[in-house]
Amino acid sequence: MPLRYRQEIRPRFHAWITEGFAKYAKHKATAAGLELAQMLLDYQPSAHGFSYELAIRNIMSELKANGIGPQEILIRVAELVAFMETNPSRLKSQREEDFALARNVMHLTPRNLRGRRHGAKVMQHLGPLIREHCYVWAGRFVRRLREDRERVSELKRQAITYD
Repeated sequence: MPLRYRQEIRPRFHAWITEGFAKYAKHKATAAGLELAQMLLDYQPSAHGFSYELAIRNIMSELKANGIGPQEILIRVAELVAFMETNPSRLKSQREEDFALARNVMHLTPRNLRGRRHGAKVMQHLGPLIREHCYVWAGRFVRRLREDRERVSELKRQAITYD
């Protein structure tokens, strides 16, 4: 069953990821992640120009035309990574993860502007493309936010037990 972003992911992770992104906005790793996400938005098909590559280019152009920038893509991918780390058995294969990545990024545009649905071939190639550009950054970012949260809770625990 596909993930429901508005019911399952956004309520639990959006505020946390967005606050963390604002906290690390000036960090070198964030700048590198933004550059990678911008490369994804600027996707150009290979010389062969397969139909799925043209569809991916059109999806990325549509995202840019609707004001979606690299920050929104990174936040969306990081939310999904946080969800997958919290619920490791929810997506049973990398293919399911790739489809979820593609679906979540494509759904950044408002529903009435998306138009026609894209086939499995487009999703099959868009997911790994997103994984290649953003997944490593998002995984490390989520781990960093978890470490920060653990560090703060440890400091609070020490402050309470101070004698």
